[in-house]
Amino acid sequence: MTALTLTGRTATPRRLLRLALLALSLASLEACGGTAASHPAAHVPTIEARVDGDPLAVLPGAAALLVSVDARAFYASGSGAQAGPLLDGLFPVGAEAGFVPSRDVDWITIGVYSMEGADFAAVINGRFDAAKVDQAAQSHAATRGGGTIAVSQYAGRSLYTVGDVGFTILTPRTALAGTQTGMKRTLDRIHDGRLQRDLPPWMIQAVETKGPAIVVAGDLANQQFSQLTATAPMLATALAGLRVIRLLADFHDPGLNVAGTLTYADAQTAQTAAGGLRQAGNLANILAISGVVPQLRGLDVNVAESNVQAKFAVDDQSLRAFLSHVSQWTPPGAGSRR
Repeated sequence: MTALTLTGRTATPRRLLRLALLALSLASLEACGGTAASHPAAHVPTIEARVDGDPLAVLPGAAALLVSVDARAFYASGSGAQAGPLLDGLFPVGAEAGFVPSRDVDWITIGVYSMEGADFAAVINGRFDAAKVDQAAQSHAATRGGGTIAVSQYAGRSLYTVGDVGFTILTPRTALAGTQTGMKRTLDRIHDGRLQRDLPPWMIQAVETKGPAIVVAGDLANQQFSQLTATAPMLATALAGLRVIRLLADFHDPGLNVAGTLTYADAQTAQTAAGGLRQAGNLANILAISGVVPQLRGLDVNVAESNVQAKFAVDDQSLRAFLSHVSQWTPPGAGSRR
C-alpha cells in the first residue's frame, strides 16, 4: 500500500494522527469561544469591587434585624454630633487615623444576629486610610471612648477591637465593624468568596426602599425580649407575640419622623399590643419632661388584622438631648457581653 502525500511530504499514518489531533484541538477551542486574543474573557469583578458594590452580599444571612442608615442624612440633620460616643463603639479611632465620621461615612448597613448571644456586623461605606488606621491602632493609645485597641489577625485581615467590639478595613471604600463573632462570620464569607445575598428577600426589599434615611426590617418570631422588657417593662405588652417589624424614618421637620408596621401572631395579639404601644407612648411623654426619653409627637396607632401600624415624630431638640444621654450611658467597648 503506497503512502499518501500532502504538500510534498509523505503523510504517514502517524503524521495523519497528529494532524487529526491538532484539528480536534482547534475545533474544541472554537467551540469554547476561541482563543483569548479573538474572544476576550468576560470581566469578573474582584472581591474588593464586590465588597464595595453590595453590602447586602457581604453580611451573613439569618439576621434577626437588618438596619440601613443614610449617614450623610443623619449628620446633615444636626443630631449626628450628639451620637459621637455611640459611633466610637463602632469605629474608635478619629483624626489621628485620618478619619472623621461626619466627613468620611456615607452609609451603614447592619445585621443583628443570635449567633453566640447578641451579635452584629456593620458594613460601613465611606473613605478609609488603612495605613493611617493601622498606625493609630498599633500605637495602642487610648481611644476616644477611653478603651485600648487590641490588634489581631483573622482571615488575612487586621482586626482592631476594644472589648468584644471592633472593626477592620476591607477596602479604601468599605470597613467592617461589629462584635468579634459577627465580624469573623462575615470575614469567613469574604475569605471564601461567598459574596451573595443570603438575607431574606423581603428584608432586602425593605432596606432598598428609596427615600428613608433609616430602614429597619426584623424577623423576631424566634427572639427573646426578656432583657429588654426587664429594663423597659412598659414594652412587655407591645413585644409579646411580635413576629415581623418594618420601620422607616427620615430627618425632616420637626426632626425624626418614624412610621412602621408591626406584625403579630394573630389579630387579638395585635389589638393587645396596640394598647400597650399607646400606654408606652403616653408614659414616654411623661418621662420626656426629665429628658430621659424624647417626646413623641403625634403618636398614631392603628390595627389592621394582625398588623399594628404606628407613626410618630421626635423634634430635633428632644432627639439631640436623648442621644446625648444615651452616649453618656455607653461605656468603652459598648456591645461587649455582660
